[in-house]
Amino acid sequence: MKKKLVIVALVFLVVIAVIFSIFYKRRIDTPQEYVDYLRFIQCYSTDVNYFVTNDKGQFQEKAKIFYDAKKGYRLELGNERVHIYKDDEILVKDINNDKTYKLKRDFDEFYKWAFLRDFIELIYTNEEVKIYSKNKEGKNCLFIELYIPGGNKNIDKGILQVNTETKAPEKISILDFKGNLKAEIIYSNFKFEKEMDADLFKF
Repeated sequence: MKKKLVIVALVFLVVIAVIFSIFYKRRIDTPQEYVDYLRFIQCYSTDVNYFVTNDKGQFQEKAKIFYDAKKGYRLELGNERVHIYKDDEILVKDINNDKTYKLKRDFDEFYKWAFLRDFIELIYTNEEVKIYSKNKEGKNCLFIELYIPGGNKNIDKGILQVNTETKAPEKISILDFKGNLKAEIIYSNFKFEKEMDADLFKF
C-alpha cells in the first residue's frame, strides 16, 4: 500500500513539473514577452565590437559594457577612454592624457545604442516598430526594428537581433535614411550578472 502511494505521489509530482515547465516556457515565448524580459534586465556585462562603414572604408572599435539598473552604465573604449553614464551626464576619463571631464548625455549619438535599455525604450516612443521572429543561421532569433530619433541621416533605423534560446542580444544593425548598412554593434560574452561593484560607476 505504501509503495503504491509513493508511486502515485511521484507520478503526481512529475505531472506537476511538466505542467510548470510548459507554463514557464509560454511565459517567455511571445515576442512581446521577450521585449519585456530585455527591458527589465537589472545587471549585465558584455564585450562589444562597433563596426562603422563610411566612404573611407570600415572601422572597428572594441568596447566593454557594464550595466546596473540602479548604478548606471560603464563603457570602456579599449585602453583609451572610459565613459560612465548617469542621469543626463557622461563622465569621461581620458586614460592617455589622465584627464576627467563631463559631457551632456545627448553628446553621444552612437555608442549609447549598444545599451539594451536605451534601445528597447525606443519601442514606446516609436510609431513604426516591427517585432518578429525567424530562423537565422540555424538559430531562432527575435528581431526588433525601429527608427532612431535625432535627425542624423546616417543613424536612421536600428535592428536588434536576440537569440531566443539564450535571451542574449547578438547584434544591432544601424541603417541610414536610404536603408544602407552604416554600422553594426556585435555582442559577445554577454553575461547576466547578479550584482555590480559600485566602484565600477565612479572614478
